[in-house]
Amino acid sequence: MTEWEARQTARFMQTIKKALGPILIKAVLFGSRARGEGHESSDVDILVLVKTMDTSTKHLVWDAAEDIFLETGIDISPLVITQEKFERWRRLERLLPREIEKEGVVL
Repeated sequence: MTEWEARQTARFMQTIKKALGPILIKAVLFGSRARGEGHESSDVDILVLVKTMDTSTKHLVWDAAEDIFLETGIDISPLVITQEKFERWRRLERLLPREIEKEGVVL
């Protein structure tokens, strides 16, 4: 990840922390950017783990990502899910939770 991308990712994090407040558990960078294999056209995959979720929660996060994309061209792709759903995926032995736990970088 370039310094510019890192700054925009930090800006995204500031925005969602302010918008979500205490329902935000954590955010984790995953995928090619977390592995250091990303290239210019790679998106920035971020797991946004929340305590509770409704439609407005998703939209707040997606809007923050869209604002950065429109201003900078950096494609932040947030995956917004509850801790409960993430744990369910892990129990079902889905690949994504294992990948995030192994290679993810907490933001």
